[in-house]
Amino acid sequence: MELSNENIDRLIVRYLSGNLELQDKRVLETWISNNQDNYDYFLKMKNLWEVTHPAFDVRSISTTKALSRINLKMGLREKRVIRIYRYWSRVAAVLIIPILFALIYMVADRFVEQDYSKISYQKISAPYGTRIQMNLPDGSIVWLNSGGELKYPTKFKAGERSVYLNGEAFFEVRSDKKNPFIVYTEDMEVKATGTAFNVEGYSNDTINAVTMVNGVVEVELDRSKERLNLKPGQRINYNTKRQNYRVEEVDTYKWCAWKDGKLIFRDEPLDDVFRKIGQVYNADIVVMDKDLAKHMYRATFQGETLDEILRLMKLTVPMKYIEKTSEKAMPNGVYSKRYIEVVRL
Repeated sequence: MELSNENIDRLIVRYLSGNLELQDKRVLETWISNNQDNYDYFLKMKNLWEVTHPAFDVRSISTTKALSRINLKMGLREKRVIRIYRYWSRVAAVLIIPILFALIYMVADRFVEQDYSKISYQKISAPYGTRIQMNLPDGSIVWLNSGGELKYPTKFKAGERSVYLNGEAFFEVRSDKKNPFIVYTEDMEVKATGTAFNVEGYSNDTINAVTMVNGVVEVELDRSKERLNLKPGQRINYNTKRQNYRVEEVDTYKWCAWKDGKLIFRDEPLDDVFRKIGQVYNADIVVMDKDLAKHMYRATFQGETLDEILRLMKLTVPMKYIEKTSEKAMPNGVYSKRYIEVVRL
């Protein structure tokens, strides 16, 4: 199918009305994922569809009938209509649809009552070893780290922009003081209006953390119900098992560099290093020696596989690793989790 503007509009209308066949749906999804402009255009069309519920098919608009009704209301004589018909039939085809869309945008906020109970949600997952960048409906930008999931509404309701995170994500939030942006994890609530920050909230990890890059955020610790304000350059580490936390001044890029494809470690215990690496590469890496687990490590990785990282670490750390369970593809296409033990040489 030649993906002209007209064909794309028809595919989107059929998709939103639930009448798109599987093959055409795949064509549309591929077109949407090709670039950011396509994705933004799809969201605009979807918003228009929701505002004009029930939606209409632009092909059903009859410019001839529309002009006839206009002319009758204006009381024009039939002869005059004949003289100008050819001219206005061409103009109407160009103007009617844009005017309708413009009017929809102008009156939607005042006259359309939204039913937020019917808002649908989108869930995005980042496969292990990858990261995903996306735009939210309000224009905010999110980077989702390996193994993470982000759930968000296709349209934010008035008064609050809420998203639900299981994993790690970096947020560049579009400023809107009237509609706070809230990130919910299993153990934290992070509220901002317009700022940039990193959130770590894997449900299978005892450490939740927020790193502030710019702006101000308010963090609520779920179990203690305590609220804290973070400023640029600050990071909060919350141990959900011990129910304690610490706030410290940090090099923020170290904690956000993953969105650029880097893993940066600066004088961190091996136990924490392997925990982070395991999250990215879907592996349980256990340091069997307690003293070795406290060994301070410093390195930067970019683009290496898990096996390459482990081989590089052996060159500078008195350790060896034993593969207990190797990675293999399951029937559903998901890879099993690797289990690796690290011991002292």
